[in-house]
Amino acid sequence: MQANDDFSLSHILIIDNEIHGRNALMNILREKNCRISHAFDGLQGYERAVANRPDLILSNIQLPKLNGVTLCRRLKANPFTNDIPMIFYGQEENPENRLEAFRSGAVDYIPNDCSDFEVIARIAVHLSLASKKRLIQSMGLGQNQDMNSFPTFSPRPASCQETLDDALVVSIVQKYVQEHLNEPLSISHLAEVAGMHEKRLTKAFQDHLNISVFEFVRDTRMHEAKRLLLETSLRTLTIAAEIGYSSSANFSTAFQQFYGVSPSVFRKNKGNVDEARQSEHA
Repeated sequence: MQANDDFSLSHILIIDNEIHGRNALMNILREKNCRISHAFDGLQGYERAVANRPDLILSNIQLPKLNGVTLCRRLKANPFTNDIPMIFYGQEENPENRLEAFRSGAVDYIPNDCSDFEVIARIAVHLSLASKKRLIQSMGLGQNQDMNSFPTFSPRPASCQETLDDALVVSIVQKYVQEHLNEPLSISHLAEVAGMHEKRLTKAFQDHLNISVFEFVRDTRMHEAKRLLLETSLRTLTIAAEIGYSSSANFSTAFQQFYGVSPSVFRKNKGNVDEARQSEHA
């Protein structure tokens, strides 16, 4: 399929607070037969993506109100937008930031020094892939069902939308915690990942999981510790580091408080807590 065919009638959302970045992309896309809309910060970009479901999103990774990585996580956690390909662009010299962009769900990262031809080619590839994916999905839904019969998202009342957003944020933070157990996971850091204030994140966890953020992090670490003790031969010191404890002593204390037995006794009794407790007090 040629690039022009991939662009034809496609809707592309550009998210950038910098005029230069938006204008540069506009100049590149001007001759393509596609619809272009704009958002000027991460929150506005999220709202417009949910309301309009564009075919592709082009976004600066550095955005006000909601940074690009957090925005991408939210879009991928939302069933109404998780199939929209998102491409970041910008002058990003830190490879770790680029990797974080891909981990959040972005399909590509276009550096500023790319030629116009390459920018068009990359966008065309992802439009084509997304189109083929939708076609396959529509074929799986039944012969008489076309793309126009897909359910569409309608704007909801503010209170309902806020509840939906909070549920998505809780899901994002849960996934982040599970994938970063060996890192410091303070409430302030997780609030930054979620793109919201600490108090609202705390309330979201209480409302949706009936536990605090701290309790969720602790429980997740303890369940992973249990798995590692039973399914691997890793030393206690290694397990402690794997789940984010600075020392085996701190880990052992936390494990004892959570399960009522030490990690070594728990492993020796193959996870049977009652037998482990009897063994420890024998």
